[in-house]
Amino acid sequence: MMKTSFRDRHERLRYLKAREIARRLPDEPHMIEQARRFVEETMARDPHQTTYVAMWRALLALPPGDIAAALIEDSDRGELLRETSPVFGNGFTSREIVALLDRASPP
Repeated sequence: MMKTSFRDRHERLRYLKAREIARRLPDEPHMIEQARRFVEETMARDPHQTTYVAMWRALLALPPGDIAAALIEDSDRGELLRETSPVFGNGFTSREIVALLDRASPP
């Protein structure tokens, strides 16, 4: 079931991206390794992100299905994960973002 209540369009777009990542993870587990690299090479260098780095290291050690479920969780934790998410895969192109918005039901 898709989350339907969002504070603003940014939160909605973060959720749509997370939902697409969650959909891809079981078939594209290399995305998890790319996210781990992002955590270590980018996030871990910033002392202000220590809490998020620990949170993401723990999550990225789980099976793809568990990671996917956490990314789309309709909870404060799910929102925090979406707000602090590392880059999975190659990120999204502007065309992919438009397609995500087109496929989603109106807010």
